[in-house]
Amino acid sequence: MKWSKHTLTIILVLLTNTQLCADSRIIIYLTHPQREVITGAGQTLKNYKDLPLSGFACIYAGYMDMSDTDGLVSFPLRHTSPKIYVAITPRIELANVKENTYSHRKLVPGQPAIIYKFERKTDTKNNLYWEVTTEKIPADLTINPLAIVIITNPHNIYLPTGSFICTDGGQMVLPPFYVVGRNDNKDALSYILGIKRLFEPISKEEKKINDNATQQLIKTI
Repeated sequence: MKWSKHTLTIILVLLTNTQLCADSRIIIYLTHPQREVITGAGQTLKNYKDLPLSGFACIYAGYMDMSDTDGLVSFPLRHTSPKIYVAITPRIELANVKENTYSHRKLVPGQPAIIYKFERKTDTKNNLYWEVTTEKIPADLTINPLAIVIITNPHNIYLPTGSFICTDGGQMVLPPFYVVGRNDNKDALSYILGIKRLFEPISKEEKKINDNATQQLIKTI
């Protein structure tokens, strides 16, 4: 099984970052790609470090969060399965049951989309790791109800597939998501304005640990 040195570094930073709280969370970290990540993907290296990491809207289990300037997105963990799906698409369709009640989410026909599956596994030495694969788009376009959906063009985010180191404990820290573009992201954010009232925002507060560190807590648990 292959381990990504960059992935290991990111996860160790996340685990020691004082912004993370002890409550069980799903954590996504949007970051700039390293040279080996892009060249390994067969893409031309561009100045991706100039791209802002903030402003990517994500939804999960009735919540909505927006990536901050460090590219951090987090949600209270709402399922116990070792699998989680992430769909990336610029807009979704909400199936209306009555008034502001919606039964499920669907991909929009004709809109670009990609779905990844993250499955937490254990190797022969009892090391935890993520197995990341791409999934076929469902024929009925229905998105798994507990999937995370990133509202943006899928070409804006590069996610390598394969095996990546995984942390133990209550936090579900996914491998890094690499920001390689912001094409049509303003349109995606405009679309989000029309549906954000249907989702509960992630409310956070900072708690002072000592003179040099603060801890960021999710209030909507």
